[in-house]
Amino acid sequence: VDNKFTLQSKESLIYDATTGLYWQQGGSGSINYVNAQKYIEQLNIDKYGGYSDWRLPTLKEAMSLMEPNENNSNLYIDPIFNENQERIWTADKLSSILVWVVHFYHGHCDDGRIDKDKETNSVRAVRREQF
Repeated sequence: VDNKFTLQSKESLIYDATTGLYWQQGGSGSINYVNAQKYIEQLNIDKYGGYSDWRLPTLKEAMSLMEPNENNSNLYIDPIFNENQERIWTADKLSSILVWVVHFYHGHCDDGRIDKDKETNSVRAVRREQF
């Protein structure tokens, strides 16, 4: 994907003109899946960036951020994004206990367990541009 990222002034949002998606420039710290859901709920309650339709990305959306080469932070994501979110949860499940996780540190995706409190990844919330 040939992304066209623009940093928006409101709340550090990044708009991708290629996909029509708004992303958090940063996101959460490392949290389990239950708390990832609560994090999204709180963004919507707080109307983060002026919006209340934030969600976890699909696997396809999250992988659209993957770059073919490492940047200077050793991550496979555009350096416009915060480097603290090395692995992010997605909304796409493989089973009742497995969900896709995108690893920007290693440049791939893998499964993550949603039933384990100790399994933690970050959240980088997304929303679609409304027309």
